[in-house]
Amino acid sequence: MPKSPVLMNQLRKRMVIVMWVVAIAFVGLMVFNWGRDISGESARKGKKNEVGRVNKQSITLREYQNAYRNALRRYSSSGQTITNAIEENIRQSAFLNLVQTKLLMNKAEAYNVDEVSALELYQNIRRNPPEFLRNAEAFQTNGKFDYSKFQAALRDPNQPWEQIEAMVKADLPFQKLRQVVQLMAYVSPAEVRQAYQRKADSVKVEYAKLGPWALVDFTADTSEQALKEYYEQNKDRYKRDEKKAVLDYIQLPVPITSRDSALARETIYNIYEDLKEGEDFSYLAKAYSEDYRTARQGGDMGFFPENMLEGKFDSVFASLDTSEFSEPFIEGYGWHIVKLIETQGEKDSLLLHGAHIMVQIQAEQTTRDSVRSLAEKIWNWADSLGLKKAVEKTGRDDIKLLTTAPFARNGYIDGVGKHPELNAFAFSQDTTSRLFRVIPTTEALYIYQFKKILPAGYPPLEEISEKVEGDMILDQKKEYMEKLLDSIYTQWTKKDAPFSKLASQYRYRFEIDTTIYFTRDSYLNEPSADPIFKAYAFKLKEKGEVSPPFVDDIGDGYILRLIDRKLPDWENFTSQQKEQLRAQLYQEKRQQIYNKWFEHLLSNSTIQDFRGNYY
Repeated sequence: MPKSPVLMNQLRKRMVIVMWVVAIAFVGLMVFNWGRDISGESARKGKKNEVGRVNKQSITLREYQNAYRNALRRYSSSGQTITNAIEENIRQSAFLNLVQTKLLMNKAEAYNVDEVSALELYQNIRRNPPEFLRNAEAFQTNGKFDYSKFQAALRDPNQPWEQIEAMVKADLPFQKLRQVVQLMAYVSPAEVRQAYQRKADSVKVEYAKLGPWALVDFTADTSEQALKEYYEQNKDRYKRDEKKAVLDYIQLPVPITSRDSALARETIYNIYEDLKEGEDFSYLAKAYSEDYRTARQGGDMGFFPENMLEGKFDSVFASLDTSEFSEPFIEGYGWHIVKLIETQGEKDSLLLHGAHIMVQIQAEQTTRDSVRSLAEKIWNWADSLGLKKAVEKTGRDDIKLLTTAPFARNGYIDGVGKHPELNAFAFSQDTTSRLFRVIPTTEALYIYQFKKILPAGYPPLEEISEKVEGDMILDQKKEYMEKLLDSIYTQWTKKDAPFSKLASQYRYRFEIDTTIYFTRDSYLNEPSADPIFKAYAFKLKEKGEVSPPFVDDIGDGYILRLIDRKLPDWENFTSQQKEQLRAQLYQEKRQQIYNKWFEHLLSNSTIQDFRGNYY
């Protein structure tokens, strides 16, 4: 049967990217709090040709190899370079994808939503065409999806639907399962009003901040007796509800050269030229952006207050008109292009809706290969000598033997973060002789060696004395700061004068400034990201009212004065706004319900990783 060349070309162009995005998005559904789900049983256990187990169901070596190779091939087909770090991510994603697929398919069968009829498949494609079809030029008119063109293609027997049908059919049971789980989602009118108040109620405050410079007269009591008393009074803070692992490791940074920076610049300017020629921003973000938080949404950053972003981003966004994208600019570790999609509100309450494409500045392969060669040499030495002596044998002062903070099963591990395979290794060890393989990331290569397992319960003070002493000193500093601010506050409440004038009477150097307008939901990093700052700000009701003093989680002290407060305009809270907000809350609640359900599913499942048998 002849195929339409136009549609086939569109499919070839989009499909490799779409399939990769679908795979990553599917893994992205994973709830990162794995709890007790990946077992610490020895990797030497497990049946032949079995790389893992989900409850009593096997993940076979063939399944894992196929998943890994398919993901690797899809990524390779997208035209991007596969670095060691990316290959590592693909390995982990392939395993987690299989875990999730088996868990969810079992539930889909239990809920009788695993079967997909031909009529159901056709109706789903007709009513909800996949995003890559909506973006295909064959179905576009004046840059927008033309449903009539899509309908005509559906009626054309010569169009190639087999590949699309297979993809949608494979995903439909999971969509149906999600719908079943989310059936109980409901948003009350009171929740809508509360959400509107959080978005519309905004304050602007003047603050007087006292930082570490005010502690010139402070002296900490670090005596042995003070340490013991503090530990006994705060013992529950250090209780381990479950056993934790500790690893020794080394980090081998991958250096960035001027050539690497030039290559990233060339890539971002090629993307910029495509944008100027009319290519879709969303498509290019999905295809090329290395800001993985936004890439799968076509670069969409959502809404955020003006002047919220750091570095050059604020000034670049301020220079753009709606629907305009910027020239490439460098910030941090990468090159960036941003687009202003739309704005909401005005002046102090202005919100920006932006999008982002980023190309990281990464080391080229020859550099990475050189570091990899060194890592493998150290690994071979360490296999017989141990990691400490292997580091000494290099004769390099810049390579240090480090120790991870204690981590729980499937918790974050210093250096590599979430890493199920390394975590399973750590909790299966009863000897210091075994090493874990070299782990590549974008910035460095790591080698880990088992150190010890810390039992559950109250650790002895000797084991955690450094941490306890640090906490004790911080608490003493906070107490000192609170007393200092209390004496100042008593005097300030008696005088109606600007903070700058009041602060000038003291030998302590105050930082005096005024915030922008912010809401309870606004991102606020300066002057303090601690929620306590917002809590005290929104307790203020009348202009000029001064807050009691408070100290944030890092020990900085504050006194606030209310400059202005904008209360919700309930009379102009239209039915359309209510419905839009209700719809937004409904989607958020649906996602929360699904996440909690999936977290419960994981915490009540036994998931084992036996890949150490083979890799």
